[in-house]
Amino acid sequence: MRRRNALGEIREFIYLDETGVESMLAAVDGEILVQTTNSTSRSREFTAGATMPGDSAFGATEVSTGLKLGRTRAQEETRKSVAQSAFARFRSKNHQSFVLRHAPTYRWLAKRRLDALDQSALRKYGAGVKVSDLRRGDLIELEVTLAAADSYQVRTAINAVADVVNSFPELLPLEQREVFRQVRPLTALIDNLNGEAVPVVAMLPNLRLVTIGGEDWLTVTPGESSDVVELHAVTMPNWFWGDLGRTLFQSRRYTVLCRIIDPELRPESASSYVGAILNVVHPQLAATVDNIGPMMMGALRQGTERGATGRPSEWLSAYADGVAELTGSEAVRPDLSEMPTIDVRQMPMAKQLDLFGAVDQHYGIEGGAMAQELSTLRNDVRDRFGLWPWSESTPAAAPKKLGAAVSRLDVELIAAYW
Repeated sequence: MRRRNALGEIREFIYLDETGVESMLAAVDGEILVQTTNSTSRSREFTAGATMPGDSAFGATEVSTGLKLGRTRAQEETRKSVAQSAFARFRSKNHQSFVLRHAPTYRWLAKRRLDALDQSALRKYGAGVKVSDLRRGDLIELEVTLAAADSYQVRTAINAVADVVNSFPELLPLEQREVFRQVRPLTALIDNLNGEAVPVVAMLPNLRLVTIGGEDWLTVTPGESSDVVELHAVTMPNWFWGDLGRTLFQSRRYTVLCRIIDPELRPESASSYVGAILNVVHPQLAATVDNIGPMMMGALRQGTERGATGRPSEWLSAYADGVAELTGSEAVRPDLSEMPTIDVRQMPMAKQLDLFGAVDQHYGIEGGAMAQELSTLRNDVRDRFGLWPWSESTPAAAPKKLGAAVSRLDVELIAAYW
């Protein structure tokens, strides 16, 4: 059998807010984990000196004195325990006070009452809480899929790629380099507003939003996950055990202990951490920052989200005329009348490049020839026909995928473990 110690299960932490744990222990149990000793010492030094008559220029004895005062201060901290043991003590003493508790299994009688949504059983076992009863500071323990917010993930990827592209421009084609150039100011803005904070989202918690007696309840569903609620938090890098990439870019399941910041369930479209700061002075820019994740995914994965629709012969014909004028070619313009109708919203940039390249080959232009002139011409065509993802006719972000409505709960992440 697996043995347990007096403080509970052995856990592998990936995030642990030491300050938060110390604060809760001090508030609940009055325990002080760090003892600070201050000491002050003073010193006084008196000096005296004299010269003999033969040593003095005037043939007389000279006497000199001095007084030197000093003060020294020292501070010593004595830590009674490490953060992991403090967390274990806090959880073992206060687990029953969590409004939602992680319990892998229930006895058959308890499970029967919980399946029947018995209100007293839900409260007793920490398996459910009335939404209207949630209070700021309540503790909840859930299983979630933990990941950095979309804006932070995209910001990290763009900054990394952009730094390399600045040194090696040939890594990406012009069109994708232009995407990075357009979005880089937004990522710099996100960096400045985030500071050292990392916005995170706990998705697919083992929660259900149900109606009991005409009122909304959150109930725990062991071993299952739901897209009914998302938990949003802001974390600090120094509390992570391991690199952020391994922890927040893998979307893996963890058990988390959170403290409620805002007990009200809000629509998912509420502002992010950065958006909430920026919304004070520039609501439109705040919306753009909040939507940078879907916007960039649309730009880099799917091309334009909206722009010129119908037959591509219009903008491709304009490009063919421009190439013919550049080369002075008298070749017959390519026949584009048989091209099927294509919705540019579904056309990736790679497809645009293929069509541009086909026109170049028609006029006998080999790869790499007239690169600057052709790039300028392609950009002009994109501007005229709205082929860029950020064209004026383009919405700020890709449309959200259809599905169940998701509610947002703002929390403070205390610990994440498995």
